[in-house]
Amino acid sequence: MLRLQDVYVTASLNDPCSNALLEALACGLPALYVRSGGHSELVGDAGLPYDAKEDLPNLLDRLVAELDDRRAAIRVPRLEEVADRYLEALGLA
Repeated sequence: MLRLQDVYVTASLNDPCSNALLEALACGLPALYVRSGGHSELVGDAGLPYDAKEDLPNLLDRLVAELDDRRAAIRVPRLEEVADRYLEALGLA
């Protein structure tokens, strides 16, 4: 279903690492996301943050206008890279 969409919008708050957001990015969907939790780190330049739901219409228009650039900015690390980062953070690399 995600691959049939153009963008992904999430409203989850304080989510440290949204699997749904990661799946959307892996499917090539730029995202609009609440500026909280780990969303900004996951999305990077592949989407736009929002603070209030009233911001969504203008941000959605901007995201659509920048769709190709935002899609090109999607970076989903391979599982091996993530595991290596955890090992480094724990001092086990």
